[in-house]
Amino acid sequence: MRSGKPPTLAAEIQYQLLPPSLSCEAAGFTLSGNLEPSEDLSGDTFDYTLDRDTLHVSVTDPMGHDIDAALAATVLVSALRGARRAGAGLAEQAHRADQALIDHGHGHATGQLLRINLHTGHAQLVNAGHPWPLRMREGTVEVIPCKVDHPFGLSELTPHPYSVQMCSPRARRTAQAWPPLSPG
Repeated sequence: MRSGKPPTLAAEIQYQLLPPSLSCEAAGFTLSGNLEPSEDLSGDTFDYTLDRDTLHVSVTDPMGHDIDAALAATVLVSALRGARRAGAGLAEQAHRADQALIDHGHGHATGQLLRINLHTGHAQLVNAGHPWPLRMREGTVEVIPCKVDHPFGLSELTPHPYSVQMCSPRARRTAQAWPPLSPG
């Protein structure tokens, strides 16, 4: 929901990166996302796609809060989408996003990539310098400690492959942008 304040150019770029629908629901899951403050956002983004058997989700946060962050988000989301469409696994998707930021000089970004098998509930996760994910079960939210790899765009400083972690089946997960929003 947008306020009466006109959006910044960075915010307009960000809205073009969002998936066609901010929510998606099927028999085994509900996914919903939003970016706030809507008229002044830059950099933070999320994306998802639903294949026949798999839900793919990414949450990314390029450094900065300006047009450069929005452009970095464009490079990052485009690299992730292209890798996903090419059938790349999560580690390869992360590598391509990392390399895209390096190749195009757009700084670095934190993020999480998640792939959930809708038949088994098994999930794979790559955490690239982002805060730990959250899990919701029966109305209770808990932090999921996980290995945190280097952010996208920094592999030249810390050259090692991204780790794909397995997550337990049938757990509700939420990924958050950082910093979390406070009420009021």
